[in-house]
Amino acid sequence: RGTVSGASYFDLNHDGARQPGEPGLSGRAIEYAGGEPGKIATDGSGNYSASLPADPAYFDPSYTLTTSGSKAQTILLTDRAEVSGVNFGSVCVVQNRGGAGPRFWSKGDGQAALAAHEQDWRKLVSSTVPGAPTQDYKQLQAWLRKTKGVAPQLASTVLNVAYGTQDGSATVQDPVAGDWPAIHALIARVSVAIAAGTGERYKALLEKLNGNAAMVTPSSPVKCGAYQAR
Repeated sequence: RGTVSGASYFDLNHDGARQPGEPGLSGRAIEYAGGEPGKIATDGSGNYSASLPADPAYFDPSYTLTTSGSKAQTILLTDRAEVSGVNFGSVCVVQNRGGAGPRFWSKGDGQAALAAHEQDWRKLVSSTVPGAPTQDYKQLQAWLRKTKGVAPQLASTVLNVAYGTQDGSATVQDPVAGDWPAIHALIARVSVAIAAGTGERYKALLEKLNGNAAMVTPSSPVKCGAYQAR
């Protein structure tokens, strides 16, 4: 006999390989077909292990493993072999929540939220949004209301994550790089891009995030809501 093992996990960055911090999915059925068909459920950490017949003298010792929503994988399992790392990534993509634009942060509840974090918001905005005024709230308010372009949108995203309910660890597709960074990482990228004069490429994405119209992968599968990891 031989052993095959691996995990079912939540593929936050959509790259098809399990990275640190990507949680395992428990109770997922891993089906296998070959010399001995059957299925096994992942444990509480999303891991699984199966001992299967693997004698080439009697049958072709290849097995195809599948789980819902992931690409099938075929392995060759010889006698006493241990094949590990046969992992299956799953994701969900949902509309983001917790976004608010420059208009929100320049009045009412936005103003009150910043007043409760008077020194903190100044340090945060000054360190992440090139060109944003942080001497006092009135200057920031006027800048948010009058300035066009990507910078006020970035400031709003920064404030949504820090003092609102936007999930900063959710991932979103970067329209420039094409990958799926966490929103925290996206903020850093846009900050660098603005300083380099190329930040406008991110304006549309930030507007969608701030308008709750962007498609994101939440930081945890339990946050998929009505959508299930697939």
